[in-house]
Amino acid sequence: TVVLSVFPASIGTLATTSLAQVAAEILGLGIQDVKVVWGDTDTTLFEIGSHASRTMYIVGNAVVKAANDARQKLLNRASKKLGVPADQLDIKNKKIIVKGNPRKSITLVEVVKDAIYNVRDVEQIVGFASHRPETSPPPYQALFAEVEVDTETGEVTVLKMVSVNDCGRAINPMTVEGQFEGGAAQGLGFGLWEDPVIDTTTGRVLTDDFDTYKIATAMDMPDMDTILLDQPDPTGPFGAKGVGEPGCVNQAAAVANAIYDAVGVRVWSLPITPEKVLKA
Repeated sequence: TVVLSVFPASIGTLATTSLAQVAAEILGLGIQDVKVVWGDTDTTLFEIGSHASRTMYIVGNAVVKAANDARQKLLNRASKKLGVPADQLDIKNKKIIVKGNPRKSITLVEVVKDAIYNVRDVEQIVGFASHRPETSPPPYQALFAEVEVDTETGEVTVLKMVSVNDCGRAINPMTVEGQFEGGAAQGLGFGLWEDPVIDTTTGRVLTDDFDTYKIATAMDMPDMDTILLDQPDPTGPFGAKGVGEPGCVNQAAAVANAIYDAVGVRVWSLPITPEKVLKA
């Protein structure tokens, strides 16, 4: 098994799962063989945090480097055991094999056990890396909304949303889709319902609970079609880019444009309430 010690803390994005996938891929293991220790500077190095749609891109690249560091140490030890140069070895399915002759192999268990218990040549197999990026390729999204507008009440119903997303290569597509769907709920709330009303005399927030501050529920969500463009970025870990923020950026604009297309009126402030639609 492998322990992946990594910061920053996971704040709901499941980035730790994708990071474990990256480590497992490089080390020839299954994801179930990778235990992630995260989010605690008593046991991990400090990293500035989960923001700016950068966790998978920046920390993922650090994981690639650290896993490759550990991989090279494994290959170097196996090279001595097998009598084959390290550059002629590969790791697959928990075994180090000779390229072109996979029958000649040694298990990772044997290599690591030898590293720990060898009397004359003891070694802990540890890979370490930091990543200082010189690039930061942005993710992109195009969003399409289909709406119905009740011309008597001004109520807007979003029937369907289609998002097309360039986040490089999605390491974990289900996680990425969940990120975009959760972001859509936030974006629709921002566009249609969420209204922070403040008393201008006292400065007190009046919409301070879920009875007065309306957020989207499952009943409010439209049908969603999330399309992931598989366009690996050459600087990202296995081609991945960031994915966090684009998911909640475009909903208000897409819905506002759809309302204009439906009934020919523009609403220039958010949220787009029925009262504003009727007035327009």
